[in-house]
Amino acid sequence: MVDALVGEQAIWWVSVEGEREPPVLDGVRPDRVILASPFLWRPRDVIDLSIVPLGQGCQVHLRHTSDDPFVPLEAAALRHRWGEHIDRDLRDRFDCGGRPTQYEVSLYRGDVDDWTIIDRVLDRSWQAVERVPVGLRSVGPSRRAIPVRSALRPGDVVWAGELGRHRTSVGCLLETSSELGEIPDGFEIFVPLPEFGRRLQPA
Repeated sequence: MVDALVGEQAIWWVSVEGEREPPVLDGVRPDRVILASPFLWRPRDVIDLSIVPLGQGCQVHLRHTSDDPFVPLEAAALRHRWGEHIDRDLRDRFDCGGRPTQYEVSLYRGDVDDWTIIDRVLDRSWQAVERVPVGLRSVGPSRRAIPVRSALRPGDVVWAGELGRHRTSVGCLLETSSELGEIPDGFEIFVPLPEFGRRLQPA
């Protein structure tokens, strides 16, 4: 595990906008790695990973520390993104034996420049001005998400309904679309929050 964290990031780490592979500050075999921040807008943060044997594998405990304050929604987004890195990207390194598939949709809002946009997004229509990756999520209690390989295209319009469970995406109703077509019964579109005001503009 230390080898994967220290010397194999190029194999399994998948960055999204606003990220980089985190530089290794220190590594103590067999149970500790300290990383610099992968999040470009928080360059002074430090991540302390401890590795504990568990059965035939191990547990990875992560502590993300900073002298700078965390906005509550930002902290939730960072926790979610670390979950994607450790429980998806790194797990794929061992389960699949190689680099994970690149993903278009990450329920992530770390690169939002203006945090007050959250107050201006909901209950209105938005029009895509560029291609916008989207996913589908079930409306019922399970809130099951499934990937789709399509996207909103310029000119498509959605109604922004409510924040997703992790408050990093917005559940939307499709008003007009050139490509997505019919949405399966029981599912809604979800759009990453950073796209609003950037690739989605008020209609």
